[in-house]
Amino acid sequence: MTQCDDTSGPGDPSVPENTTALRKALDVSGVGIFVLAPDFTVEWANGSIEEYFGVSRDRTVGEDKRDLLHSEIKGVVEDSESFADRLLATYENNTYAAEFTCHVLPGEGRQERWLLHQSHPIEEGRLAGGRIEQYTDITERETELERRNERLDEFTTVVGHDLRNPLQVAEVNIDIARNEFDSERLERVARSVARMRELVDDLLELAQSSESVAELEPVSLSALAEACWDTVATEDARLVVETDARFRADPGQLKRLLENLVHNAVDHGSTTPRSQTHEDADEHGPTNRSLRDGADGAASSTDGADGDTRIDVDHTDDGAPTDRGGTDGADEGTRTESTDGAGHAVTVTVGTLADGTGFYVADDGSGIPEGERESVLEPGYSTDGNGTGFGLSIVREICRAHGWTLEITESDAGGARFEVGGVDLDR
Repeated sequence: MTQCDDTSGPGDPSVPENTTALRKALDVSGVGIFVLAPDFTVEWANGSIEEYFGVSRDRTVGEDKRDLLHSEIKGVVEDSESFADRLLATYENNTYAAEFTCHVLPGEGRQERWLLHQSHPIEEGRLAGGRIEQYTDITERETELERRNERLDEFTTVVGHDLRNPLQVAEVNIDIARNEFDSERLERVARSVARMRELVDDLLELAQSSESVAELEPVSLSALAEACWDTVATEDARLVVETDARFRADPGQLKRLLENLVHNAVDHGSTTPRSQTHEDADEHGPTNRSLRDGADGAASSTDGADGDTRIDVDHTDDGAPTDRGGTDGADEGTRTESTDGAGHAVTVTVGTLADGTGFYVADDGSGIPEGERESVLEPGYSTDGNGTGFGLSIVREICRAHGWTLEITESDAGGARFEVGGVDLDR
């Protein structure tokens, strides 16, 4: 809870001495500070604001921050429209804390900097209904991140060329040898080479996921969830989308995040025997058809309890979508039996967090023990010998690259629930 009772300048006899001392300390703080009134006029700004943005605080005080944003501030920031949109969204709905980075370009009266914006509403005192904005200089951190990304680029170049090329030669020669003779030893070599390729591909994906997000675009969570369902071998699993949330993200990385979480749910949440469809997915391409392909009866769409669009998708063992009417399994965690009755086909649910700060992907499988929830995010950690153990660590790196948080909890049905927080949903 934030209280701001007074914004008088230092030396005002009506201000208690300890408050004046605090104001003097804030004035020379390395953190740039704007204090905004309920009508979003600038009540106070400190010296770092002048230094960071090259604006005169004497001219900013009393100005509408929205006008100031358009006239003097956004023009000095890279990707100015995105910066302005995110800032204006906090004024339009002044009920939540916001955090994002911005890149101030060099110019007259200012240096190039990376700043971390953090802001929250004022909830008590004379300025209740206003807002406090803080800008922290993180240039050194971003510079180190850039150096790290350069090293990652070098690593991916080595892995991509120096390891993939020999693997390709080995695969070609294995195929030729198969035509000449049949040998179990040859098949063992083939499996080892395939395993090596999988590890190399996952290492490359992990390295790329660790890089900073190049460009954010408006995305639809429901559309990307459906798209990822189309490319992942999900056997007779079921997808339930209970959100129509939109936000800014790297579409390719977000799709990869969703694909890895769906893979995890299907691989570890279902007790239905694995089908040949799943085993051959990488060789023959996608086995499932998207809702948007127009397959008859592919899905049902209803309105969820919170007013969000709800979409249900089922898949049989041959990968074809089937319509179950969207009524059985209406709640997260509802169990859907496989077509042959052998075991439990997992249901994967995608929805928005109750507090509106992000989204979740949940399943009704066996879940992840509390003591293992940190370990499963480490590179190479796997509970079986089939996977590489990189899937969930890739998810974590994608979240970090976006400035999001990732938490593993238990779903209502006792399965795994992955909560992605710190997402600026369109409001």
